Amino acid sequence: MGRLVPWRLVADWRCLACGACCTRFRIPLRPDEAVSIARSIGEWAVEVRAGRPYLARVGGRCAFLSGDGRCLLHPLGLKPRACKVWPFSVSREPVHGLRDLARFEHLGRTWYVYADPRCPGLKLGEPGDRLRGEVIPEVVEIWAGVRTRQEASTSALPAEVGTTEIPSAPLVARGVVDLISGSGSHLGTSLARSWGGREARRSLRPPSGEGAMDLSPTPVTPPGGAAGRQRMRFPQRP
Repeated sequence: MGRLVPWRLVADWRCLACGACCTRFRIPLRPDEAVSIARSIGEWAVEVRAGRPYLARVGGRCAFLSGDGRCLLHPLGLKPRACKVWPFSVSREPVHGLRDLARFEHLGRTWYVYADPRCPGLKLGEPGDRLRGEVIPEVVEIWAGVRTRQEASTSALPAEVGTTEIPSAPLVARGVVDLISGSGSHLGTSLARSWGGREARRSLRPPSGEGAMDLSPTPVTPPGGAAGRQRMRFPQRP
């Protein structure tokens, strides 16, 4: 991963709907997101690599990237948090250094916000009013779990009219694999159980005194790499 820069070195950022992040990176999912997407769309939509769930890729890109650069999961309320906050990284500690330049006060707490300069929509320089007053606060709120709706942190393309078309299930992720070593239960059941009650509500709260979960998109591993594709079974919709 390239070195992230603190937000105070960023002049502005806008989503260009270029699809670069959807083709260059493999998108990680939180357990609740993996279960929701698999239940709503089908288990083909999630693949597991080295024990971690990701959005499925088809033809060298995210399966849910439309031809005009839109996210097909966005209007369905299923867009992963990793996608919503990228190219920014939010944490409670200055995990990428330059503490003073990364510090951002919001929601009565101190956050540390960095940006990935590989995003084509990122412009370095003195932070502008839009970045400081709209983009960064929204990104922090999404990461903290107190906001889901995107405005400043997504593209300015007009909303699509009509029904969102989800691609047909490709010939991937139709098998199953038990990823819980020695547990005797498949991953889908484990995830659904762990995110079904109090743990799910607690997980939405910002961590106190801990570094952020690394939700940065993972560069795609070339075919034949060590992290081979695995597949997962999810519980069927009731």
